[in-house]
Amino acid sequence: MKTNKKNIIFAMLLGVLITSLPSGVKAADEKEGGSVLSYGSEMKFASYIGSVLPEYTKIENWSIIEDVVTLYNHKPSKIKSISAEKNVKFETAVFELSKKLTSVKSREALQWKIDLEKTAGAVRFIRNFDINSIASDNLEIVAVEAPVSFVSL
Repeated sequence: MKTNKKNIIFAMLLGVLITSLPSGVKAADEKEGGSVLSYGSEMKFASYIGSVLPEYTKIENWSIIEDVVTLYNHKPSKIKSISAEKNVKFETAVFELSKKLTSVKSREALQWKIDLEKTAGAVRFIRNFDINSIASDNLEIVAVEAPVSFVSL
């Protein structure tokens, strides 16, 4: 029963996280704070990188970024099953691509860099999420006494 309770809590938290993340992609001029690379925008991102940095799309780091972002968009819970080696490669690839996008020096490149870093942060959050750290056994219960004037109406 305890496993089911933990799975329910994890599913609820994951659902809240996913629904709270922006799902649509606006035009580059309309974006301000950036958003994660969602299902539609990952294709636009790949197209942009292919046109601006075509040499980058031919190396292994690009395929790792594509694999992880696609997995994040289609089955976010599977992010936890990625090997530690692939996680390190993903973080390295994101760092390298962020540097390359900074060197492009355009507003659109900067926006894609922000979106990539937000997506990497969301992937990192899911990967590092530990349901046991929020179990009810670890929560501190604080008793709060209400003043008598609020209790008797």
